[in-house]
Amino acid sequence: MTAINANETINTLNPATLQEIINMSVTTALKQVNSKAPLKGETLTLNDFFYGDFQQTQIENTESQKNTLKAWYRPHIKPLLGDKVLTEITYEDLQGLLSTLDLSYNTLCSYRGMLKHIFSYAFKREYIDKNPTTDLKVPRQKQRDHKPKLPATAEQYKLLYEVSKDDWCSIIIPLLFETGMRREEILGLDWSDVKDGYISVNKAYASTKGGNSSPILKEPKTKGSKRQIPISPTLEKALRKHKAMQGGDKDYVVSQQRFNARMSPTGFNRKWKEYKEKAGIRDSITPHSCRHYFASLLLTMGIPVNECMRLTGHDNYKTFMKYAYVEQTTKESLHIFVNTITDKSPIVV
Repeated sequence: MTAINANETINTLNPATLQEIINMSVTTALKQVNSKAPLKGETLTLNDFFYGDFQQTQIENTESQKNTLKAWYRPHIKPLLGDKVLTEITYEDLQGLLSTLDLSYNTLCSYRGMLKHIFSYAFKREYIDKNPTTDLKVPRQKQRDHKPKLPATAEQYKLLYEVSKDDWCSIIIPLLFETGMRREEILGLDWSDVKDGYISVNKAYASTKGGNSSPILKEPKTKGSKRQIPISPTLEKALRKHKAMQGGDKDYVVSQQRFNARMSPTGFNRKWKEYKEKAGIRDSITPHSCRHYFASLLLTMGIPVNECMRLTGHDNYKTFMKYAYVEQTTKESLHIFVNTITDKSPIVV
């Protein structure tokens, strides 16, 4: 480039020299615009990121939720992608991971959700310049093979109630079916939580996944899980009968038989299995199937979805609708429909 004399001005420069200066200035400016600061993920492995900044900044998560993330991350994601540099992980890598995992549809959906959570955070914090999880899908074969979990039925409720009604912890059956509470929410109930025709759900008693296996008292699963559930007169009588059977020296609704201590999740599962075997139920229903029954029953009764979600403690509409699966229209729901339409109709015959 031609040197510029200190005494020269724009007006005294010849056109060729001026054009050269302009070209050089434009080139320099374009380089500055196009040059990107190095991404933080260029020298960071997925493991370093996950156990470092990602875990430390999830302040909205409880310690239990953080341990759950670690427990899900360790067995499948860490061995295959943990040592790979963050910016080098592609959509193909992550889709390939989901395709190779021999897990159920629901579990794969959870893994996909976790990957989306991790890489969305990395993208927002400028560890990577593109989110590789945008179009991540559960393999089609898994989607085709997936069958929604059916709720427990009213007939199964009757069978379980009959075989358990004289047992020392039989109250778990009506609580599961008539309140839709999660197992850990039932185990977290104190007698002070039952009053004035309502059950107040404000805590849970469960083991910590990925961490200490001993059950602990903790916050419910979601913000919406803290709720009040109205109880029927018959359930209220059953609770009073159960309290009298306990002998008056127990602080917890579902306690151990001989001690004033909460029943463990393992003990709860053991009792459920015992009642199920006595009732001769071979279907693969679990305590959570009763929650599906409760959600489906609410919709069948014509209760608005937003009110149903308040009773079940769901924050997410899509999640609730997975619980509220109704296989076919029942005679009861048709009867409610016909009566409601008739009462609201202005037709005079």
